[in-house]
Amino acid sequence: MSLLKTTPQSKLESLTREQLIEYAKVLELNLDVVVAKNREYIKRLGYAEIQRLNIDDQLITLRHKMFGPSTERGESRRIASDAEKKKSARGQRVQLPSKKSPELIVVAQSIDFPEDHLPSCKCCKSPLSKMNQYEESEFVTVVQKTYHIVKQQREKYRCRKCHSEIKTAPAPKRLVSGGQYSTEFAVEVAVQKYAYHMPIERQVEQMKIAGLNVEHQTLIEQTHHLATCFGGIYEQIRDEVRQSRVLHADETTWRMLEGDEKNSWWLWGFFNQHHAYYEAHDTRKGEVASGVLGHDKNRYLIVDGYTGYFRPSFEAGVRIANCWAHVRRKFFDIKDQYDVETILDYINELFSIEQEAKELEDRRRLRKTKSVEVIEKIRGWMLTQAALPRSGLGRALEYLRKYWSGLMVFLEDPEVPIDNNHAERLLRGPVLGRKNFYGNHSPRGAATSAVLYTIIESCKLNHLDPNKYLMDTAKALLNGERAFTPHAYKVNVG
Repeated sequence: MSLLKTTPQSKLESLTREQLIEYAKVLELNLDVVVAKNREYIKRLGYAEIQRLNIDDQLITLRHKMFGPSTERGESRRIASDAEKKKSARGQRVQLPSKKSPELIVVAQSIDFPEDHLPSCKCCKSPLSKMNQYEESEFVTVVQKTYHIVKQQREKYRCRKCHSEIKTAPAPKRLVSGGQYSTEFAVEVAVQKYAYHMPIERQVEQMKIAGLNVEHQTLIEQTHHLATCFGGIYEQIRDEVRQSRVLHADETTWRMLEGDEKNSWWLWGFFNQHHAYYEAHDTRKGEVASGVLGHDKNRYLIVDGYTGYFRPSFEAGVRIANCWAHVRRKFFDIKDQYDVETILDYINELFSIEQEAKELEDRRRLRKTKSVEVIEKIRGWMLTQAALPRSGLGRALEYLRKYWSGLMVFLEDPEVPIDNNHAERLLRGPVLGRKNFYGNHSPRGAATSAVLYTIIESCKLNHLDPNKYLMDTAKALLNGERAFTPHAYKVNVG
């Protein structure tokens, strides 16, 4: 091994041929060892660097989610300066509450001086008399919710001639014949829970403060009865949604707190422009989508990147159209770590073009001219990009490349939207409810949630008051009269 030390040239010249060969072999062997160790060090350093980059990406992304703007549009919103606000405020007249909210009842309130305390004239000290003129102002107040017990007295009738028959006036029909709660009560409970996301336990506390003592299971049963009553309307909405040419779909987690072996369920949503339809299942498999897809009129299904829709769509002969908003989100989330302003500008341009269209034919023309040009820019940018596969940029690029064909579908038909935001908006209500009351305690409860979310979210979609629609439709159903889905109700009743 002493040969490995620095050897003067004079000593090398003194070595024999055999010693020089042995020396060269030892040097070659040790050189291989050094090269192998160097490669190992480089590999370790490279992996550590990749890990560091991934951790940095995740840290920045988490910071953005926790402390950044709550919406992607936040950065592009223009906030008027204080001077502009004051200027606009000076030029505007304060609008009266009766003008802002014309549907509210206006209650007149007369205010005068007591007869024994009438004001007197400062000049002659004589008491002032009424002028029959008023100084008017308006303000909004609230009437506290109250509960009443209705003592129903049904008149009895008898035959005064032979006294052989007695009849009692029929009672108005309710959800539960002979039950202790009215249809209005059940509707109120359902609307508070499924429209305004108030948990049953919180409603129980409010009712207790108002003087009504009721168990939470009683309120739950009221929602079950109401869902049963609307079962036919629920099926009608399902049939109408299934017949849609363009259909949106999305799903979200739904907890089963007890009553089933699986505690992780899923709330599936299928939507068209008029109705929202939900189903609760203990699986996220594509078989759920298969049960909805397959109608002859189905042509397009708008979804995010979940692959569970691919096989059902293929079997049903339905084209998958992927969502450009999801693509934008992938790049927007990493904009603080990578230079992705170019792709974000391109995608924003696509959405701006969509806003220009007023009619379907306008959209068709704009997509075949302007949108196609932007798509080519995006394609060119995508093909020139390279990134580590597990980095934030690498994952965003992979998403864009993976769903490229589905992202092109919107160019084929002007009825196909560029994103799936319609579905995300209609899942927002159930998600807020889930955050407040966590889930359901039984499969029956999950089925009730699906029915009532379908009815109430469809009401919102058609700009209907859920309370009024539920009351009118429940009475029609109980009396055997014609009942409408929310969209049909909007068209026929208003």
